[in-house]
Amino acid sequence: MSAGEPRGSQTANSSWHLGQSREVSFWTRYIRSHGGEHWRRLNESVELSWTFRPYTDLPPVPPKRSAQRPPLRFLVVGSGPGSDVGYKSWTDAATSLVLTDPLAKKYEPIFQTIGKHPPVRILPVRGEDLESHFGSSTFDFAYSVNAIDHTTNPSHVLRNMVRVVAPCRWAVVEVWENEATLQKGNGMHRWNIRAEEGINGASGMSTFVQQFGEPGGGLNVTEALLSTEASEFVTQRWQGCYLNGECAIPSRWRIRMSVGGKCGAAPLAVRAHVRCNSCVQCRAKWNSQSKWKPGDGDAWFNCEFGR
Repeated sequence: MSAGEPRGSQTANSSWHLGQSREVSFWTRYIRSHGGEHWRRLNESVELSWTFRPYTDLPPVPPKRSAQRPPLRFLVVGSGPGSDVGYKSWTDAATSLVLTDPLAKKYEPIFQTIGKHPPVRILPVRGEDLESHFGSSTFDFAYSVNAIDHTTNPSHVLRNMVRVVAPCRWAVVEVWENEATLQKGNGMHRWNIRAEEGINGASGMSTFVQQFGEPGGGLNVTEALLSTEASEFVTQRWQGCYLNGECAIPSRWRIRMSVGGKCGAAPLAVRAHVRCNSCVQCRAKWNSQSKWKPGDGDAWFNCEFGR
């Protein structure tokens, strides 16, 4: 086992292969019950969520008049059978969206059954193989939601995400807290991810990865990445919605890891991510800045305000 690798990776690899059929069965049922060919995640007219804009050095909302920015390359890791971040580029920045999921080929029967494919082809690439497939410094932003804890080695996937983004760019991962314990280690749910405050005298929260059922405290991935690939590692623990607008079970705790790649001598541009205490407060803040309008809903705003 190499340094910085959590214990139990070989066991997780075996469980991952056994859990594939269960994962595909879940998506088959889910898509059928959520509109089939009309499922939102297959709709090319859905705009990329605005909550990702601060991570790409763009203002929170597109200005009415602005020069077109250079094209952005946006990577989604573990996308599932369709994009959960949207497809359509923002008006001030053309975006090339790249979707990856190791089960991409296994989703094909689902698409054939409903008679529709995602507007962007999903590449069958594992998170553990991102750097070897794409090369380093390829993307302007990388995002993953509810997927990294389904992999055979979450810490390695996170390292790969940081390596494939350009210097001074962000990789962001969001997951349910301790999902493996909740799912009792079934299927692909083999890893717990949690946040702890003030580890080893450090300020702020640290993220830990631990295989389900393994003794000990797990691997401190915040510490591991800051000693190698990352110049910034921000851990947030909250109840509410993900950046992509998914708000299911808002009472459950979620973890967000925002990891900034090395930036040389220059400091990484850090955006203030201000989390509201409630959707009501969020709507008020959004509305006060003339950004929110009736009908957008809580999911659009995510119960988050980034600036």
